[in-house]
Amino acid sequence: MRFFIELAYDGTNYAGWQRQPNAVTVQGELERALKVFTKSDIALHGCGRTDKGVHATFYIAHCDLEIDPSEVDHTIYKLNHLLPEDISCRRFIKVNDDAHARFDPTARSYTYSIHLFKDPFLKKYSTYVSYGKKLDYQLLDEVAIRIAEAEDFTAFCKMHGSDTSMRCEIQESKWHFGEDKRLYYKITANRFLRGMVRLIVGTSLSVASGKMTIDELEKHMSAGTRGPHMSSARAEGLALTDVQYPYL
Repeated sequence: MRFFIELAYDGTNYAGWQRQPNAVTVQGELERALKVFTKSDIALHGCGRTDKGVHATFYIAHCDLEIDPSEVDHTIYKLNHLLPEDISCRRFIKVNDDAHARFDPTARSYTYSIHLFKDPFLKKYSTYVSYGKKLDYQLLDEVAIRIAEAEDFTAFCKMHGSDTSMRCEIQESKWHFGEDKRLYYKITANRFLRGMVRLIVGTSLSVASGKMTIDELEKHMSAGTRGPHMSSARAEGLALTDVQYPYL
């Protein structure tokens, strides 16, 4: 039987989702826990590859397990007991045998969190921007609009990735400004390229702080090139927050 597993994890201590040799990953930890529980090797397939240090408040993986539906709650309890405290197994969802966590989503959403004041209690899940008073919020909105209108994201893809197409369909690209001196950028698309969201956020901050202009950004986006001020934002502010499937 095939199950979708809903997870949440703090990515601080992991080299990303995907299993890697000589590195601790979320996939590796979950497969280890499943092996202890089932006494067999269980292959997991995740909905995407979060990078080193990136979090997920909602993540879907699938695997094939022969367990009775009445034992699902017990399975979740046992896995959470075996997993590190920064990885949580929340639900098992019975799906068709051809359902696929990675290939079936219609949309994925990421949220990037920024705080404009120094706070030691936010540093694991939000990025501190010390020059926050210099940010032009209108320019942040303008960049978000340009991103929503774009189709080719070559300028926002880390080199040497496995992506064969640089085209993405953006469904939402919007900054939210909190009264608590917090900024949140939410982006939803059918797919994302390697490092894409952090590059978009880093570039947005460069434009909003006056390091580059909207015209310069548009030229690089049209040419598919990386400008000197188009750099990645830090990992800790980014979290995968939603994955949508047509049958869930």
